[in-house]
Amino acid sequence: MFRSDATFSPAPRPFTPNWTIRELLDWIAADDARCHDESLIPVLATSDGTDLTPSSPVALVRALAARVRRDPDLAQTRVSDLRSPVSPAPAA
Repeated sequence: MFRSDATFSPAPRPFTPNWTIRELLDWIAADDARCHDESLIPVLATSDGTDLTPSSPVALVRALAARVRRDPDLAQTRVSDLRSPVSPAPAA
């Protein structure tokens, strides 16, 4: 028996900016661990449709899924077409 130094990524990200929101949500849904992957926060934060600070990837996935339920056409939007995260207003 031997030990391996290989690393294992629980949530590999094969998605590209050309994926639709539906494809991204389907990919996340295929493995529950992906819903907890904090490296997805930048992608999910640009698609949550709010100006709230992202608290967790789970919350962002739920917010995105809720938006898709309210607006089914959003599911066909490409990841690359998502709006940029809102920057805080400069202090006066």
